[in-house]
Amino acid sequence: MTEKTASVFKPCKERLSTIYDWHAEVAGDL
Repeated sequence: MTEKTASVFKPCKERLSTIYDWHAEVAGDL
């Protein structure tokens, strides 16, 4: 894993859960 990738996946779980929620909304719109 590169440093750039690590920095992307480093955010806290709260932010990750927000991203998951966003993907869920997008999938629902599709």
